[in-house]
Amino acid sequence: MERLLTRLDRRFGRYAPENLIFFIVGLTGILHLVAFAKPELVPLFWLDTAAVMRGEVWRVATFLFAADAPITSMFGLVWWFLGLWFVYTMGSSLEAQWGALRFDLFFLIGGLGTLAVGVLFGPVTGTWLAAAMLIAFAAEFPEFQILLMMILPIKVKWLGIITAAWMAYSFFEAGFAERAAIAVAAADLLLLCGGVLRDRMRGVSRSVKQSQ
Repeated sequence: MERLLTRLDRRFGRYAPENLIFFIVGLTGILHLVAFAKPELVPLFWLDTAAVMRGEVWRVATFLFAADAPITSMFGLVWWFLGLWFVYTMGSSLEAQWGALRFDLFFLIGGLGTLAVGVLFGPVTGTWLAAAMLIAFAAEFPEFQILLMMILPIKVKWLGIITAAWMAYSFFEAGFAERAAIAVAAADLLLLCGGVLRDRMRGVSRSVKQSQ
């Protein structure tokens, strides 16, 4: 897969839109501002196949970025925007590492796959695609450090491990639509970042053997 992605990047990489994460974060920020100012409008952004068929076509995109529930406090809004800053950091770093084509494919494949799950099996959100991006970021930049809850310094590799465990647990506990969405996000992650994940796991395995 790495060789195919490399060939695609050499041939088509120059045509790939750059800085996609800026538009993703911008749209997400707008939707969350709406959720804060007009909570009653939030359900208009969720995926509803019947509503899409009636002409509310924006739902096929906004469901990936909309809030799961209305934002009811200024603290919640500030917290969301701090989260968006981290999302932008992850996305811009991954694009710089992968190139625009691979990063764009990550969101295109994951987004279309999640949309297909929502249409076929019931409403889902973009939560698992975001989780997959966090795991990819942790694999590429394991030593990157953040302040958890603005207090506790933690390396992002541990967040990646916790997120992967959360996805695995949720897969067995969630309903069918959520399981399908998790499977799509995991497949997208393995497809676009499988080589790096494999190398990280081999590195951990070698470290364990050397310590024994």
